[in-house]
Amino acid sequence: MDTMPAPPEGFRVPALHGPVEVRLHPKADRVQESLLQWASLHGLFRNSRQRERFAHSGFARFAGYTYPRVAALETVAWWHGHNWLVDDFLDDPRTDDAQAERLVADLLAQLPVDLRDRHKPKDPLAAAAADLWRRTAPARSSAWRSRYRAHYRDWLALSLRARPHRQGRRAPLSVPSYIRRRRLHSGAEMTFDLLEVGHDRELPETVAGSDLYRMVRFAANDAISWTNDLYSLPKDLAAGDSDHLTAVVRQARGGTWSDAARKAARMVHEATADFLTACDDLRAMRGLYEVTDAQWAFVDDSLEDLALWISGSLHWHEHTPRYRLSSEAGSFGLHLTDHDEELLDDAGHGGRHS
Repeated sequence: MDTMPAPPEGFRVPALHGPVEVRLHPKADRVQESLLQWASLHGLFRNSRQRERFAHSGFARFAGYTYPRVAALETVAWWHGHNWLVDDFLDDPRTDDAQAERLVADLLAQLPVDLRDRHKPKDPLAAAAADLWRRTAPARSSAWRSRYRAHYRDWLALSLRARPHRQGRRAPLSVPSYIRRRRLHSGAEMTFDLLEVGHDRELPETVAGSDLYRMVRFAANDAISWTNDLYSLPKDLAAGDSDHLTAVVRQARGGTWSDAARKAARMVHEATADFLTACDDLRAMRGLYEVTDAQWAFVDDSLEDLALWISGSLHWHEHTPRYRLSSEAGSFGLHLTDHDEELLDDAGHGGRHS
């Protein structure tokens, strides 16, 4: 696998700004231990080092920053921790395509819309997904379960489609194709659905299924996903990964990595501004939605939650060691993931899943 050229030494992520002030859920640090216990109980860590790196990445704090107002933070934090581990497994170069496809099928089988359907999981990650679904789905409507499963399916499907690009086996996509795929591959849509789990309330389907509301979420999705692309750039380049916005922009428009990153940062700013405009567009159409005042109040609250999500995700990316070694916020340095280090230590060793 060829590695892509690295950005110049001392390169920094351009300044980015969220739409609202960052907030942290007061229970975020307490949820950290329960997340580690839950993942350990389901056998999701290969060894103590992977567990320590998972803990050090601060995924419970990620949930605390992106869901600062929900009541059920623990549940959404467990979902996020699980999804990070699935994402890492699908990105692992030791995971061949057949293994990845088997895991995806096993995971999807654990999220039936009809809760009478049961499928025995074959993989620890699938067993953990089944546990999460048992904790989440019974309290939710069939419409919500269908929506969440569809978003989860699309995330997994595009994760498979992205593997050749993420593993340096294929050149960058065009900018329009990348943007379309990234909205699905980001997993942001299913994580936005978890806001309803966290609040134990559901959006009216007339709003959730409307184009106006979907455009709000697409803009938030873009801002969040492209921010992740900027902060993960050094790790992506070291792995030969072309499936990130900066590489796509550089391929399309030329110039240096600094030029491409500045263009990508402008796109993040534009997506954030478009999110705010889309929120105003939706609010202006309130009279056309046949919902009660109480239902609309929750819709309006959901827009604030999405704004907090954008700002919280940015803040977490600025401080997590997952993508960099430098303690100086914003400066690039290579951070090896669990799988990167295990590749060095366990050359020739098979992956955890069969």
